[in-house]
Amino acid sequence: PIEEVIALPKMIPRLLELSQQMDTEEIQFEVLWTLTNICSGTSQQTAAVVNEGAIPIMIKVLEESASTDVRDQIIWALGNMSGDSTEIRDSCLDA
Repeated sequence: PIEEVIALPKMIPRLLELSQQMDTEEIQFEVLWTLTNICSGTSQQTAAVVNEGAIPIMIKVLEESASTDVRDQIIWALGNMSGDSTEIRDSCLDA
């Protein structure tokens, strides 16, 4: 199902947009969970998220969110991304 999701036009940008909606914590959490799952897939699937600017967006939400659940989900997503390659890991550390 990951391929089907990322194949939809503009899906990842829309998910990243929704991940920044601080006033809808439940939706934000579910969207971040979806992104976390995508980043647990293949390197190409992880790259699809990273290449849309996910790292700085997630770092910003991590810093601004008051929700422990949201912050935990972001940490999982960043961990999945970082585990994919040293290049992505370094991007996360530099963010």
